[in-house]
Amino acid sequence: MDRRFTCFSALILALGLAACAPDTYLAPTDFERAGTWQADGVNDRNLRAMVADPSHLTRGVGAATDRGAAGAAAVSALERGARPPLPRTTLSDVGRENATGATGVTSGGGGSSAR
Repeated sequence: MDRRFTCFSALILALGLAACAPDTYLAPTDFERAGTWQADGVNDRNLRAMVADPSHLTRGVGAATDRGAAGAAAVSALERGARPPLPRTTLSDVGRENATGATGVTSGGGGSSAR
């Protein structure tokens, strides 16, 4: 029993130490190998080539279809408490006051209650 426990402990210790190996002990991946192309600033150069006005790179421009005023009006109406009530139409009778029959969850099931 002690020998099995010792072998098992040694195996766990070896696997644990192998899992903690730094990356310098492992072979480099394809992207880390010397001479492999790296994307250094390619996105920035691509944006500079496509921009119509170079000043847009330092300061943005508002959209031509700016709808900020419509959104701000909705938020201010909500803060004032002036939002319109929800429509009173529903597709079901659940929760409707003048509906016929039982509404909501019932205890039904129809089975016998004696067990």
